[in-house]
Parts: sequence; structure tokens; C-alpha cells
Amino acid sequence: MIINYPTALYEPLLPQHPDDGGNVTFTISMDTPPRSSITTVKIPAAWEKKQLPPRPTGDIYSRLGQRLYTTARSNSLDIGSSKKQYEAGQVLEFVNAPLSDVQPMLVADVSELRHDTNILDLGTFGIDPLEYERLIVLASNQLADLNTALGVARQGRSDTDLAINENQKDQNEANKAIRALEQLVASDPSVQSILDMLKNKLVVLQQDMIVLVQQANTYADQASALTNQILAVAQLVR
Repeated sequence: MIINYPTALYEPLLPQHPDDGGNVTFTISMDTPPRSSITTVKIPAAWEKKQLPPRPTGDIYSRLGQRLYTTARSNSLDIGSSKKQYEAGQVLEFVNAPLSDVQPMLVADVSELRHDTNILDLGTFGIDPLEYERLIVLASNQLADLNTALGVARQGRSDTDLAINENQKDQNEANKAIRALEQLVASDPSVQSILDMLKNKLVVLQQDMIVLVQQANTYADQASALTNQILAVAQLVR
């Protein structure tokens, strides 16, 4: 017998009584089962009757056993625009200008800690089991707070990087418009006011870029410091 589908799906097609005609083997091997008329998924009887253990109260980790991993992830909330940094075929000019020194983000977007590779034996230092359990609870709470703060720093850095990219796009657009207006102002001085406005806007964008770079570096420093704190306190989280 060739079985391609669960045999229970063939129940409407199979003989129900000894005197009913039909070949069970041929039906299951050669036909596809009929589609169910039920529009919702039915819970299997085995899952419906399964007895679940009582839900623990208090410190869930201490009741469920040793913690193996702690994983934290964060992403940017902002969405960039569809502006292009540079156009196809655009001639790029290399000039001496102050560089934006953005420090690299040394902390990845996803961090994973493993807690079962080593267990500190604080009993050798005279710490009784009750105090040790209290330290584990305190460390677990602090680890959760540090992971939350690290997520904020990661998200802030991602949003700032996106803002730096958008600022650079606006600067490039302003420079292109300024170069065009510098050509037009020679034949039509009336556009001088627009040219001056764009130059002022470019100065503001450049000042904003300095602030954004400093902010990005601050988030990088915060993320590195928080990561070091997490690695230290994670030694007590079990």
C-alpha cells in the first residue's frame, strides 16, 4: 500500500460496513483524500486532552531550571527616504574638507549569552546558599535592565546612522542646486536670494552633521560600556 496522506482523511471514502463495496488499498494508494468542509483548524484530540504542568510563580528561571541562553536584538525604528546619495554618471569632486569621524559600532545588533559553560562556586568564599540565590535574582534583574538599556543604545545608533545618511543626501542635493544657481545668477541676478538661502541651509546641514556624528559616537561608547557590564553580571546569572 502506498500511503501519501494520513489514512484518517480517507474515512468518508472507505467502506463502513462489511457488506460495503470498495478496495481500501486501491483507494488509499491511488486517490487523494477529499477536502474537509471545516473552515477552521481543529485541535488534535491528543493536544486537547494533554495535561499541562501547573504554571510556576515567582522567579520563573529558578523554578524551570538552569538558564542556557540570553538573546537580545534591536533594530532601527526610522525609515530612510528614496533619495540617492549620487546620481549615475555624476562627476565627484575631491576637496579638502573636515572628515566626519564616526566611530564604528563594536556591538552587533544581536547578542547571545550562554550561562551553562561555567558555574561560580561562591560557597568556597563563605557565601551561604540563601545569599547565593539572592545574588542570582539580583543579577538576573540587573541583566534584564542592562539588556534593555543596550537595546536603546543600539536602536539610537541605528537611527542616528540613518539620520547621518539622510543628512548627507540633503547636503549633496543642496550642493548640486547651489552649483546650478551659481551658473544662473550670472544671467539672472534675481535668483541670488535663492542661492543665498541654499547656502545658509547647507551650513545648517553641516552643523547638524557634526551633532549627529557626536551622537553616534556617544551611542557606540554606551553600547560598548553596557556590553562590558552585561558580560560581568552574566557570570552570576544561572
